[in-house]
Amino acid sequence: AVAGAGFGLAVGVLCDAVYFGTDGAMTVGVCVVGMAAGALAQYLLRQNLLGCLLCSLLALAAMDGVRILARLFWGDWELGAMLSLAGREILLSLIFVFPVYALFLWVYRRVPKKTVL
Repeated sequence: AVAGAGFGLAVGVLCDAVYFGTDGAMTVGVCVVGMAAGALAQYLLRQNLLGCLLCSLLALAAMDGVRILARLFWGDWELGAMLSLAGREILLSLIFVFPVYALFLWVYRRVPKKTVL
């Protein structure tokens, strides 16, 4: 959970730097999502590609769900169009899980582990 929060914090700062008008919300939001994904991976899911895909799907759906709810509350947006766009964004984003998982697995295998005597 701590590693997920740290990763989410780094990604959130990057998102706030790149996206206009987020006012720090991405830093806090992605940090919380990263912490939740880390806790899921630590306690409920297997730490393999399928678990990574499921965590990514849940995280992306949660972030898009918050964005959709905010737009429904503050604006005059059509729910069907937002759900369609969110679905396409999630599917396209899940494609990147494969190379990111491969990169993290590669790094993980090269980091020395603690040995128990």
